[in-house]
Amino acid sequence: MPEVGILGIILSVTAGGFVGLVFFGGLWLSVKSIPTAKNPAAFMLLSFVARIAVFVAAFYAIAKWGNWVHLVIALASALIVRSILIRTIGKGAFEKKSMVTEEKQTETE
Repeated sequence: MPEVGILGIILSVTAGGFVGLVFFGGLWLSVKSIPTAKNPAAFMLLSFVARIAVFVAAFYAIAKWGNWVHLVIALASALIVRSILIRTIGKGAFEKKSMVTEEKQTETE
């Protein structure tokens, strides 16, 4: 197994967390901005290409700098950031949506 120092682990976790925040945070902002976009399809395509470019560039840099262990650590931290974002941002979005649905149901009754 390749040697992985504590500095390599810290840098991999930080880089993966940043990439996860940019990718999944950007996805959330893109989806949230669809209703106000002039051309939603082009907006989502551009957002997708930009997020994938950041993701690929960052993981390519990690692969050139480290080894496969660093890649796994960075990917795991990106997925952890995804889970955190789902629990924080997503939870609030679903609560607001359910409140609106409940208000509509009480109005119709």
